[in-house]
Amino acid sequence: MVNQQDQVQTAEIKRILERATTLAYQRGWNAAMAEVHKMAMKAAHDADADISPDLNQGAEANDLFASGRRGGRPNTSETKVYQAIIALPGNTGAFIAGQLPDIHERTVRTALRRLRMKRKIEQRDKGWFAVSGGT
Repeated sequence: MVNQQDQVQTAEIKRILERATTLAYQRGWNAAMAEVHKMAMKAAHDADADISPDLNQGAEANDLFASGRRGGRPNTSETKVYQAIIALPGNTGAFIAGQLPDIHERTVRTALRRLRMKRKIEQRDKGWFAVSGGT
C-alpha cells in the first residue's frame, strides 16, 4: 500500500516539476521576445529619426519618395516621342509612330499616354502638342 502511494506522490511531483519547467521556459521565451520587440521598435524609431531630416531638406528628396521610384532605366522612348512632338507639333499618334521606326507603335502610344498623364503634352484637334511650361 505504501509503495503504491509513494508512486502516486512521485508521479505527482514529476508532473508538477515538468509543468514548472515548461512554464519557466515559456516565461523566458516571452521575456526574450518582448526584449527583441523593444529593440526592434527602438531601431525603427532611430531609423525614422535618421531619415526624417533628409525628407524635409529639399524638393529632390520629397519628389524621390512621392514618385515611388528610386531611379531605374531612363525612359528613352518617352524622351524620343516628346522630342518628336516638340519638333513636329500637331501630328497624330500614328504619324509620330511612323516618324520613329525604331520604336514599336504600342510603345509610342504608351509614351503618349504617360506624357499626357504627366501633363507634358495635350491633344487638341487630334494632334499632339507640348504643354507650355512642360519639361
